[in-house]
Amino acid sequence: MYETKQETTGLRGGFGHSKPPQRIECVSASVLYDGQRGRASLQREGARARRQTRTGYRQNLHSNDDEILAGKPKVIRWFVYIFAALCLCGIVPMAAAEWLIWFCDSFGCWWLPFILLGGEVWFILHLIGRDAR
Repeated sequence: MYETKQETTGLRGGFGHSKPPQRIECVSASVLYDGQRGRASLQREGARARRQTRTGYRQNLHSNDDEILAGKPKVIRWFVYIFAALCLCGIVPMAAAEWLIWFCDSFGCWWLPFILLGGEVWFILHLIGRDAR
């Protein structure tokens, strides 16, 4: 019903059918004239190859690999995933609010939620002002 082809292994018909490597041509030094004799020591008999591979200097952006979660051990990644899921479900924010209510009732600092709310509003306004610049 279905026929298979033999040329399905490897790239371009497999490794046995590959082309031989081509010779790299070199650019030779030109004939020196009177004005160029002072620079003759800087030139070599054979110059660089015409065909160059892409192995030169490559400028990449600097990145901090310690911040990438995929490179962390599996245990740390699972704790981060569980904590994120609990935050999205509302369990962690609800527990934090319950702890804040218990703390304020126990120690009589009824003014603490207002200070925290003011700090949160200031932080949001600070972020909006920073993005607007």
